[in-house]
Amino acid sequence: MRNPSRRLATGLVVTCLAAIGCSADAPTRPEVLSGVESAAGELPRPINRLPGSGGEQKFRFGTRDNFAPGGATPQPDAECQQFLANYLMHPLRDEDDVTSINRTFLHTFRNLPTTIKGARVEVKLRGVSPECGNDTVGFQLRSDFQPGVNDPFQWLWFIDQFSGAPFGESDVRVLVYDLDDLPDGRGGRMSILSTLTDGTLDVVVDDDTAVDYVHLVVY
Repeated sequence: MRNPSRRLATGLVVTCLAAIGCSADAPTRPEVLSGVESAAGELPRPINRLPGSGGEQKFRFGTRDNFAPGGATPQPDAECQQFLANYLMHPLRDEDDVTSINRTFLHTFRNLPTTIKGARVEVKLRGVSPECGNDTVGFQLRSDFQPGVNDPFQWLWFIDQFSGAPFGESDVRVLVYDLDDLPDGRGGRMSILSTLTDGTLDVVVDDDTAVDYVHLVVY
């Protein structure tokens, strides 16, 4: 059994999973199409998409350049910066950084519409060390986070469990998260759409996984 606390001294993964009522090895339903990288270095496009009703707005961080060098630096808001400094204590990971270990990608999308009926996040990820097997993707830092009292993120899940396949060094995944239909750790589903009403969305990827891009679509 893997030990998530060996990569996060603060027990971020254990705290989050315990708060939603599951163990670190709880099975989950696969959510996305996860393909094997082709000779051209590209993955097949995910096939699950939210039904749009018009008026979709797209927010992008990064470009689909298959981890080409020279990526941008994420822009977490002040609360996320404080959390990173005080609890995770990892350097910030830039887009397309495939050489560094023990770094946290943390970005805040801003100026979202105040009324949101649906939202999806698409990310392209690549494992950069043998330790990436217990890496996670999470959304929305809690403003009322208190260590030992509640979990820091509204939702957080292991990459391999969400994709339904092992995730190792050099493996590439394109994952799509429906923020209105996420596993809740108890065999049910949950929504975090209500947390977007402040006009922001935090996205965290920790800590031995490179990020090619993160694209958010809301409607």
